[in-house]
Amino acid sequence: MSLSYKGFRGEVTGTGRRFLVQLCDIDDLITTECNSAAEVETTFHTLVDDYLETCRRLGREPARKP
Repeated sequence: MSLSYKGFRGEVTGTGRRFLVQLCDIDDLITTECNSAAEVETTFHTLVDDYLETCRRLGREPARKP
């Protein structure tokens, strides 16, 4: 399953009780897990927002791949 939020793409793998959510097309490895399909989109939005906030606090641009 593929997701999109604020110009970032995410991939979701898993079924049932555990889903791995990964932020794609960046030079950093950013992943998290959630426990239900109903949580996937919210979890991905939080992942992107946290990544952008971390970049802002570090004073750097998000490391997007060309």
